[in-house]
Amino acid sequence: MQVILPDLFLYVRYAGAAYLLYVGVRTILSGSAIEEAEERVSLVTPSRSFLDGFLSNALNPKTAVFVISLYTQVIGPASPLSYALMCGMMISLCHLAWFVAVSYVLSQSATRRWILARAGMFNRVIGVFLVCIGLALGFFDHGGAHS
Repeated sequence: MQVILPDLFLYVRYAGAAYLLYVGVRTILSGSAIEEAEERVSLVTPSRSFLDGFLSNALNPKTAVFVISLYTQVIGPASPLSYALMCGMMISLCHLAWFVAVSYVLSQSATRRWILARAGMFNRVIGVFLVCIGLALGFFDHGGAHS
């Protein structure tokens, strides 16, 4: 892929790397600050939780790219409309089933207790992972615009 403004691409890459470093360090330093979040979560209504989850998934460009890439693997330009609709419905139902299963598992009190007991460890591992990605993006040439 040819980049029209290679310097702009480089600046966006560095900004993304800096943001990942910032979020990673903040996540590491947050420890297990889940208790405060738990208090706020109990104040949220089920309909508000549904709306928040729906909007965060519907507006997430990665979700659209994933669904489109999956859809284009099974649908071609000559595919009949009925087949395209059936495949679209199947992909949507699989997507729905996944999120219902994840929601169900994570809402179980035993699962929540297990996760909350290890919140500090999860935060540190995720934080270190984000810092490593930020460092890799910021300091290593990946054959991009300036290679």
